[in-house]
Amino acid sequence: MARIFAFVACGLILASVVPNIALGQEKKGEKKSTEAQQSAGAQPSAEEMADAMTATMPGKVHEQLAKLEGKWKVTMSIVMEGMEPQKSEGNAELKMILGGRFVQETGDASMMGFPVEHSRLWGYNNGTKKYQAVWIYTMSTGFLQLEGSSDDDGKTVQWKGHFDNEVGVREDITAITMFVDDDHFEIELSAEKMPDGSSGPKMKSVYTRDK
Repeated sequence: MARIFAFVACGLILASVVPNIALGQEKKGEKKSTEAQQSAGAQPSAEEMADAMTATMPGKVHEQLAKLEGKWKVTMSIVMEGMEPQKSEGNAELKMILGGRFVQETGDASMMGFPVEHSRLWGYNNGTKKYQAVWIYTMSTGFLQLEGSSDDDGKTVQWKGHFDNEVGVREDITAITMFVDDDHFEIELSAEKMPDGSSGPKMKSVYTRDK
């Protein structure tokens, strides 16, 4: 049961632009003299600076994520082998923060008879071309960290993630986010197998825009 709670609990820039550009310049200039390398590293071109700045700004994917802003009704279900499905309902609010770079989600629900609050940060890293997320819940003091990618222009995102359970042991999960339309999306979480080899718990959350 503790493992189920741990699973439920997990279901969360401009930074060094010039140094990174300097490193890239140095690698490109391996055939140049040491003096030329230093000069290139210390003075990135205007074009390179513009490209670096563009990478720090919200793009097309962030515009898609911005469509999630608003209030939502959430229907959740947990399925685990040998147990009756556990269902509950909750609410969530999503909004863009930090100049449209990230989605911040907050919400509450009742899960397996316990009140649960959650906070999540979603985003898309222009540098790695990956979706990234960090989720936290009141049923845990740990973080669920996720990274994902999409092969259909953001309609479906495949995630891989991990968290440290209630005894500090790392557990891996997979997740799928499906954006049905502007008023509906779903998240499915699947945990790894149980110690006895049976299927791990699965949790599905269905979001419907609260109009």
